[in-house]
Amino acid sequence: MRSFFVSLALVAMTLAVYWPVRNFEFVNLDDNGYVYKNNRVRSGMSTENVTWALTTSHFWNWHPLVWMSYMSDSSAFQIGPGGFHLTSVWFHAANSVLLFHFLRRMTHAEWKSAFVAALFAIHPLNVESVAWISCRKDVLFMFFGLLTLLGYHRYVSHANQQSRIRAYLFSISAFTLSLMSKQMLVTLPFLLLLLDYWPLRRLRIASTNATPDSEETKSAADSIDPCPFSKLLLEKLPYFALTLVFCFVAFASQEKGGGVGSIDEFPLRTRLANSAVVYAGVITKTVWPVDLAAFYPHPRDSLATNIVVPAIVLFVAVSLIAFRFCKTRPYLAIGWFWFVGTFLPVIGIVQLGKQQTADRYTYLPMIGLFIAVAWLSPAILSRRIVKPAVWAIACGFVVVFLVIAARMQVGYWRDSETLFRHAISVTKKNDVAQICLGDALQEQNHLDDAIAHFAKAVEIAPDNALAHNKLGYALQLAGEYDQSFAHFRKAVQLQPDNPTALSNLGNELHRRGQVDSAIEHYRKALKVNPHSVDALINLADAMTDLRELSTAADLYERAYELAPNNRLVIDRLVSFLVLVGQADAAKFRWDQAIAAYQRALRLQPRNVSARYSYGRALLLSGNSGAALIELTNVTREAPNFAEAHNDLGAILLRQGDHAAAANHFRRAIELKPEFTLAKQNLQRALGRQPDSAPKK
Repeated sequence: MRSFFVSLALVAMTLAVYWPVRNFEFVNLDDNGYVYKNNRVRSGMSTENVTWALTTSHFWNWHPLVWMSYMSDSSAFQIGPGGFHLTSVWFHAANSVLLFHFLRRMTHAEWKSAFVAALFAIHPLNVESVAWISCRKDVLFMFFGLLTLLGYHRYVSHANQQSRIRAYLFSISAFTLSLMSKQMLVTLPFLLLLLDYWPLRRLRIASTNATPDSEETKSAADSIDPCPFSKLLLEKLPYFALTLVFCFVAFASQEKGGGVGSIDEFPLRTRLANSAVVYAGVITKTVWPVDLAAFYPHPRDSLATNIVVPAIVLFVAVSLIAFRFCKTRPYLAIGWFWFVGTFLPVIGIVQLGKQQTADRYTYLPMIGLFIAVAWLSPAILSRRIVKPAVWAIACGFVVVFLVIAARMQVGYWRDSETLFRHAISVTKKNDVAQICLGDALQEQNHLDDAIAHFAKAVEIAPDNALAHNKLGYALQLAGEYDQSFAHFRKAVQLQPDNPTALSNLGNELHRRGQVDSAIEHYRKALKVNPHSVDALINLADAMTDLRELSTAADLYERAYELAPNNRLVIDRLVSFLVLVGQADAAKFRWDQAIAAYQRALRLQPRNVSARYSYGRALLLSGNSGAALIELTNVTREAPNFAEAHNDLGAILLRQGDHAAAANHFRRAIELKPEFTLAKQNLQRALGRQPDSAPKK
């Protein structure tokens, strides 16, 4: 019963920190590609989309369960961000409860387990993993990872052989699902060996001296028989096999997407020095979680010796202390090496992305530090260094401080502008944050401010192709075509295989009348990324200008298949269909023209140009009844459409309604005073009207 109330308290603490996210927006760092501009996610769960999720490495990762999770949210909540946010919050709350039960069952130390779970639930370093929708993979891999650990504990603690087999298979299955969410838990086999040493005490390298603080865990392992190391290693072989497979999958996906930093860009010496600094930095931010950011720029070769050396000394010193007390205080070694080992895949030895580190990387490793602190505290109390009442008050202050700090950190994730203004304020030379802030401001039509931030990004990182491309596009919107052209050329020079930069440069060439050169750039963009919707549309536009309508039609259709909900794609396809219909109408191919207009209207029922062209085609082909309906609708939707009024008047004139026809002709002339045909039609209508003068 007590554990039930602890679980409720953990859920309540989680909601107290994260409940505001239900009103937060998507942010423009990855949320677009993961959710709100991802057509697979937007269309929800389906057999086709699940197949895509299982086979794609979109966004440099293979994590099918993440895609399926987003698709489920999309089916349930449409595409509003509130539902997506709350799903992540509930997963985090579940993870806090699962962590509590896992530690409680492993150690029988209920309050220490509760303290670790509470720190996990409310620590500000975990805010990124919960408040950022794109980090759904973190809460998912942890959820299945904790189920893996619970299954493993049941396997080692249960006496019944059949129950042990079921628990073992459950653990393996949950581990597979965790790796299908994110390959963060590839160090699990080593983590299980650590847990075998403590608290399970299945592995005894040497006799462990009993101490006051270890008695509580003694009962947890009394029913578990020690095993030879060879047997412990053998039972981990399926875990090791899955680790090897998913390590290969993760590396291949990252390398294919260009997410693995080269040794030239990030030399080994830089990686090792940065790793020591990151380890030290996480320890510092665990104790004092301030100045947290959505992106930490990599210092490259600018790491100062006076930062690196103390970081290395701290790392070595803590490791030696953990070794020194591994027999008498095993939780110190287990907690420390949990932290070091689970952090290893993302510490930067294999450089993923351009960041130095990320708060989300600590979601699993930080638990090790919490374990060490929670189990060390009673040892301090037992020596009467600190009175229990004082310690309880101090713990209360820590919890209150973390809740307040986490709630403040959550607030920064309200929207993109808030998030990246904060990141810029707490980091130095952050070109990525400048770009994201520029994007947010550009979306709000604050073009001058956006240009200023894109220019700042270029100043910080002159070799950043994305910054040049963003600045070029913003300058193009501002009408600064010469400057935009220069930045597009620079972006392509820095990154010749960037499809967006190639397409944008092609647009500028197209605007300058260099259609052949523009087409060359669009084709290069499509060679790099055959699914680039922008490049397909731009190439189709160029082909339309060259009157190669058959080729243009194929390109527009490919773009529509890839992005059936993209407004730009639909607009361009509808405009093209109207153009095709007009070309057919000019050759009196009325059936083809009408079919093109009908397709356009199925895509955009309120498109006035398509409906007018459709009505006129019906009129000229002799179907005046249907034409009357369509043109009447046009004049209602667009009362200032002079041509529609003239054509509608012509139909009414044929039907003998001279007064109504005259009114439409007058309206057409009012809208276009030089409309000669409407004037002639008005004279015809007036000439055919009966004399309205009173009879004598």
